[in-house]
Amino acid sequence: MCKRAPRHWAVLQQQTVPTIRKPVWLVTGAWENRDLFFLRESLMELVANREELFPGIACPIEFSREDVELQAKEQENINGVGHLLILFRDEAVLPVDGMVDPKDFDIARENCRKFKEIFVRLGKDDDERELFRNLWPYQKSEAGILAGSHRNG
Repeated sequence: MCKRAPRHWAVLQQQTVPTIRKPVWLVTGAWENRDLFFLRESLMELVANREELFPGIACPIEFSREDVELQAKEQENINGVGHLLILFRDEAVLPVDGMVDPKDFDIARENCRKFKEIFVRLGKDDDERELFRNLWPYQKSEAGILAGSHRNG
């Protein structure tokens, strides 16, 4: 692409492009994929860098201090879930690739339920427990199969 479209390539090489492009990329599936956290994070980054990206142009969005604090708290919770899942993976509680042998599926589902209960109970209050319940990556889908896990076969 560099030889065929050097100006296009030059634009894509600018350090500001990912900051501008990320919200546009995320918005197309944010609601369905439950990626509002990442969309909000990318918009906050855009707002924080707006003067560098768009000098002299007023920013059409803003985030309150409370919005920023809630985002930081959610980031902390997501990091906690990530660390917990890494621990589960490292201790062979969850399969590394997310695939479960069909004969082990019911056991894996029961273990997942138990670990979710333990994780949710770590919440300090009802609001945090509800957040932890929603952050848990292995959720029951409308089809009745655990999203985030797979059955072979």
